[in-house]
Amino acid sequence: MTAHFTPLEMLGLVGAALGVDQTALNQAPPYLRKSLMFPYQDGLLFATHLYQRGGWQAVDKAFANPPQSSEQILHPTRYPDDAPQVIAIAPLTDTLGSDWRLVHENVMGEFALRLYLDVYLTRRQAAQAAQGWGGDHYAVYQNPVTKQVLLVLLLAWDDKSEQDEFANLYNEFAQRRFGDEVQPVESTTQTKWVGEDVLLIAQNGKQSNSARTLIVLAPDETVMEQVLKTAQE
Repeated sequence: MTAHFTPLEMLGLVGAALGVDQTALNQAPPYLRKSLMFPYQDGLLFATHLYQRGGWQAVDKAFANPPQSSEQILHPTRYPDDAPQVIAIAPLTDTLGSDWRLVHENVMGEFALRLYLDVYLTRRQAAQAAQGWGGDHYAVYQNPVTKQVLLVLLLAWDDKSEQDEFANLYNEFAQRRFGDEVQPVESTTQTKWVGEDVLLIAQNGKQSNSARTLIVLAPDETVMEQVLKTAQE
């Protein structure tokens, strides 16, 4: 565009784009809307950072060696050296019983973690809580008979201070989610909220010295305890 379009022509294209009807996009769930915009907004900032550092040659190199995580997009200085940790969650089908099915598992990433936290935290708090992200893995299980759903998320942090910062802000997230009528049950390594469903945050497993956080959103305490036992073995 810079080679073949005049500034006035480029301005006209921008104006035309801004005039597109965005009603459907604006009415979409925030997670979907923000995910769709992420490549255009944060991706642009990432590419701009590369261009300022090494011109189009640096941008071309990124196409040959793409970012490995949304963290590297959000924090361009971490590209390409700060690779995410590979995290695994032990299968829970045997633990939960034959009625449960694994329906989805994947990596959330720092950007999606922000969006998750943004439901009950401010945008600034969500970004602050997620910025020490080092890797993650989540799994969603469902019981087709009871229609109950279980979410297990295991997060790795760059260091212990980042883990503690997340835990503090996540406590606020959970309290806002459940309201004042539900008070957390705390122990040395975990905090649990029990309402219509159960939300647990546990810091590190018994055999782990790394900075990791386990989040379990379960339909009841029995399921939560089954997951926690497996996760800590």
